[in-house]
Amino acid sequence: MRNFMRGLLCPAFLIIFGFSVDAQENNLIQNPGFEENSASGKIPYWSIRCFSPYPNEISSGFPKFTADKEIKASGSQSLKISSEKKTDEVIIETSVPCTPGKTYKVSLMYKNNGPFLSCRENHIGKDGKHNRSRYKTILDVKDNNDWKKFEGKIAALPGDEKIGITFFAGRNAGELWLDDVCIAPLETVSGDEVKFRMTPNYYVDDNIYFLPQNDPMIVFLTVCNEAQYQAKNPRIIIELPEGIELLGSGYDSHQYAPPEKFGKNGKKYVRYDYTMGLPDVVLRNVDFNRTAYGSTVVMIKSSSSPSDKIMDGSIYFQDGDFKCKPCDFRIKVIPSVNKAHTPKLFRSGIFSETSVEFYGKALDEFASFYKQCGFNEIIIPELLRTGSRNPEGRKRNSEPIIRKMKEKGLRVQVSTNSLIDGYTIRYTPFTKQIPSSVRIKNAGGTVSEPNSFDPAYIYRKGEWYMKSANYVIDNILKMGADDIWTNWEPWMFVLEKGSFTEASLKDFSEFSGIPYDEIKSMKPMDITKKYEAQVLAFQSWQFVKVMRVLHDIFREKSKETGKNISFIAAVGPNTLDYYQKGKEFWKYTGAFGGEKYLKEFDVISSWYYLFMNYNSADNRKKALWKLGYRSGELADKVENLTNADTLKVVEEKVAFIKNVREKNGQKTIPYIHLTQNHQCSTWVVDPASIGHQMLASFIGGASGVGLYYFPRGYDGRYWASAANANDMIAFYEDYVFKGKKLSSGFSIFPETELFKHKNYANNLTLRAFEYNGKTLLALCNFDFIDNAFFSLNCENLPEGDYVLHDPYQKQYYCNEAGKGISSENLKRLLLEIPAESISFLVLEPYSDKTDYEKPVLLSEVKKKAERMIPELNKKFENRLSEIKKLLDDSGEKIQAFNDKDVTTIKENNFSAGIEDFNETKCYKISAPSQTLFINPSFGATVSSWNVNGKEMVFQKKNVGVLCKDRFYIPREYMSSQELSGVYRFVRHSVKGDFFEAEFEHKIISGPLPDFIINKKFIVDNKNNSFKVKYKISNGQNESRTIGLWVFNCPEVLSKENNSMPDISIENKKMKNFRSTEALLKLQGKSIAAGFENQIKGLLHPGIGLQQINSPDAELNGQNMKLSITPDKNSFYGYYTWSSVQSKLITFEIIFSPSIVKASDAWETEINYMANR
Repeated sequence: MRNFMRGLLCPAFLIIFGFSVDAQENNLIQNPGFEENSASGKIPYWSIRCFSPYPNEISSGFPKFTADKEIKASGSQSLKISSEKKTDEVIIETSVPCTPGKTYKVSLMYKNNGPFLSCRENHIGKDGKHNRSRYKTILDVKDNNDWKKFEGKIAALPGDEKIGITFFAGRNAGELWLDDVCIAPLETVSGDEVKFRMTPNYYVDDNIYFLPQNDPMIVFLTVCNEAQYQAKNPRIIIELPEGIELLGSGYDSHQYAPPEKFGKNGKKYVRYDYTMGLPDVVLRNVDFNRTAYGSTVVMIKSSSSPSDKIMDGSIYFQDGDFKCKPCDFRIKVIPSVNKAHTPKLFRSGIFSETSVEFYGKALDEFASFYKQCGFNEIIIPELLRTGSRNPEGRKRNSEPIIRKMKEKGLRVQVSTNSLIDGYTIRYTPFTKQIPSSVRIKNAGGTVSEPNSFDPAYIYRKGEWYMKSANYVIDNILKMGADDIWTNWEPWMFVLEKGSFTEASLKDFSEFSGIPYDEIKSMKPMDITKKYEAQVLAFQSWQFVKVMRVLHDIFREKSKETGKNISFIAAVGPNTLDYYQKGKEFWKYTGAFGGEKYLKEFDVISSWYYLFMNYNSADNRKKALWKLGYRSGELADKVENLTNADTLKVVEEKVAFIKNVREKNGQKTIPYIHLTQNHQCSTWVVDPASIGHQMLASFIGGASGVGLYYFPRGYDGRYWASAANANDMIAFYEDYVFKGKKLSSGFSIFPETELFKHKNYANNLTLRAFEYNGKTLLALCNFDFIDNAFFSLNCENLPEGDYVLHDPYQKQYYCNEAGKGISSENLKRLLLEIPAESISFLVLEPYSDKTDYEKPVLLSEVKKKAERMIPELNKKFENRLSEIKKLLDDSGEKIQAFNDKDVTTIKENNFSAGIEDFNETKCYKISAPSQTLFINPSFGATVSSWNVNGKEMVFQKKNVGVLCKDRFYIPREYMSSQELSGVYRFVRHSVKGDFFEAEFEHKIISGPLPDFIINKKFIVDNKNNSFKVKYKISNGQNESRTIGLWVFNCPEVLSKENNSMPDISIENKKMKNFRSTEALLKLQGKSIAAGFENQIKGLLHPGIGLQQINSPDAELNGQNMKLSITPDKNSFYGYYTWSSVQSKLITFEIIFSPSIVKASDAWETEINYMANR
């Protein structure tokens, strides 16, 4: 699985310690610090060229590269690269002579603010040509950094005359500096030729492996053959404390000598001597990058009792008399993993990849343990990484493992790497015989993917395709597979990369209605420019027809075998979304969108990224992880992300699939969510996150989960987390699968500052399910660090006594009398949830005849809350302070509002200037009857609006503002703080009875970089009103779609003092807006279904929908009135949200989606009038 835009290869791990010799002394690169310049402006010994990475787009002439004498790592200058747009990219390249079989160290200093940077290693033959198959990305930087050193290694391989590096830089606005680039021969210390390192515990848990008693555990010992040692009869020697047994060392390894007991440091040990499995594979690594294919994988088991004692183990390499130094690791024995019940309705499994390559006793013990953890299926690779030696003489065949898993009652999916990405089939005996005429020919006239088939050939059921597909599928089914799983991301075939064969072009003509003579006369690249929309629609149409052919094959196989065989495709999450031109990845969604292809699938799978990336793990990022930050789609960047996002994504995907299928008159299909666990060598999660992701997927509506990848070296703590999640899912799955999901009636309100904070509020939530007269409440605390105290509000319950209990933990909440809780007392019930957990509680009528087992006194919960809440609030305050400091130090902090740009003005009864409001520097506008405080540091929002002595902005709970902007398109800006950033003061002036003040903000991050939001406030001296005019300019060179959503929290809608505010449209009062949520949509307003579904998808299911005839709204309450009038032409509707906790109702304005053309702008306005 990979994200189609990332194109991530094998990123090099940042080596913490420097090399043993000074790199610069033996540096083979000439002009490594860019100190030399030529008169022509070129850089001696370096090749530099600029180009656009986006076909069909013209570069602006950037990036520009200059010598910088002020900012440098050393010497007199560095190379500075400046870029303006995403189309700007520069390629910088050099190479040095090398000796095949020798390893070289590469290092450099870099500093960046905006542009990305990647570095690729190159291998060049005697003919001067690059060996493209040896390309490898060794550095991939997307985050901003001060001067930072990178160090890695390059192995000179047979046939290499030279090795070199290529820098790719740009694609974002900003500046980047390079200095002190080095390639030097590496001298390996004797005994360090072949080393091992435990993955991931070496860099996650201080090299300690947590081994549960009596449970077989898989350990990854990653190999580094720095010296490129050529082995003849390689072996591994593993020394373990007595009481810990080595069960096996992989499918391609066997015992070389019997186990030998010995003593070391006064302790008893056992020495295990095995042949090294896969020496040709694992010994090709000159560093520790390839943790999956580059590891010796062993299985161990402990008969020792759990204790706090840390025991030492070691492994070393031996080949005849040649012996390397022992590499140490540590072991701590913990309690056994509790046996779990297996879900019957929810599908639960792992993607084992290279983890389960064992046989005999080791395989049998693992299969039994796996089943006891509550899993009901497993995904096994089609081909193992082993060589020809295995117990049954089958070369790279996983059939014995499949057979063993099926013996244990598991459903087995086989993951194929032969049938992938829509149009590609490879690794068949006749792959090389297939003529190029049936391959995809792109717009450039070349076959870019050598194993791809022209879609027009596929849906005509071409002989070579049918033969290839049937061969792959039949072979997998012969192994005993129940289903076939594959990675299905055809991003490499979008637009000009699609098929332009004669057959495809004729089909395009017939599909689009464009005469074939015209198409034939055009260059394919010109077709994509002139008819971009038609090409995307055609590629989507082709994809659907191909899927129909493939599924016909699977349906035929099901008939032949009498089994229901599923083809499970893991599709990019961007394709399970509505097509919206201008949205991020819109071309991919247009060519391969789920709105079209879902009708051809029986089951679908996708993923969401949330992890810690040790590839870029400097001390600052590690500190941010401890403070709850994680990496997501941008692997190099740490952000305030939690599994609240996992829940949101799962719910969105499930809803999208259901809506699309029902629109086609079909039933919905299962969605299997792939949880991100251990991928790309150094992407890892903490143990609790394994189970947390599983439970979030479960309550979000997924039909199952696949742990991707697992275990990959994860120890017993991770297995315990997964087993516990399976057990809880099995216990509660009837509520979720057979019951009804409730959208109202229950709410929770935070009692600690953490979950009241705007950046953390989503981390405390609930989901409710009704089944057999009972209600299951899934109470979610997605914060990684702190417990949550909150009040549970159960509304509209019939009068009577109820019991709120946890039947899984066998406890219930009660008062001092030990009885039930009245419906009235369930309106504000104080509870607690541990950090990073989901607690399940069942609400039902209380019965004296039922034993609810252990009581939990509500008075004790209250006492604990009174003691803990002040401590948690202080802890959170310190957390924010630490985060601020870390982000400030990284240069990520957006520059503070520069109040020095603002001059004081006094004219025509108006005055304006800088003044503090709530300890924040704000821009104050004063008129005879009204005063506004605008906060430029928080999105140019209105913090206070006082009219004739009455405050119009809700001031309690620190939530009140007017004019807070979000974009629901692109939806990334609904939760992102980008639009709440610092605005720049532009100008102010007085024009008769009106005062104007203008602010603007340039978007930096997310899918709309280079967009500028301009907000002009116009204050009317006569009418106690102000107007906000928006001008949103597109600084990109392509059209983009935006949807503006303006948040308002006015005092007039406060519910303090039992106030009952109302909203009127054309003198008609709106109903039902006071309870939870309401959407007031302008009647007759028509927008594309995809956009409308996106708006609804951001709201809770079942929200009340009311039609309104006018955008003119009047808000009444608290002896005041507020009229709001948005621009009718761009207005879509109002959204209101009622908060019991804060006693307020928001009034939010949603504008219709608009396409903003390149270098153009979209404008709208909102008028606010008080006491009319």
